[in-house]
Amino acid sequence: ERADKQTQFSDLVRPGKNLIPKLGVLCLDIDQKIRGMLPAQRRDFGVLVAARAVDAPYSSDGLRPSDIVYTMNRTRIVDVNTFREAAARLKPGDAVVCQVERNGQLLFVTFEIDL
Repeated sequence: ERADKQTQFSDLVRPGKNLIPKLGVLCLDIDQKIRGMLPAQRRDFGVLVAARAVDAPYSSDGLRPSDIVYTMNRTRIVDVNTFREAAARLKPGDAVVCQVERNGQLLFVTFEIDL
């Protein structure tokens, strides 16, 4: 079922609208339609990682499809544009800490920008 959801989410993205270039992920705003496709969330904001680019600019596991990103480096992520703007400020070598919900668990994901 999880793989089906990931495919369903990745089918909804458009690279020009949903790509976060600095992080190599495609994300969706969590609107009513997306919220209805997800299990209950811990927060009423955030973005859904729908897919990860093969050439993501970090070598660790980092963000995964189906993660819900709530914050990045203390910036509250309320929509894809906020996420894109926060990511645009990152420079090569910067450490990144994202608070995400993954499989119902709230956790911190850390990685370094390799660009």
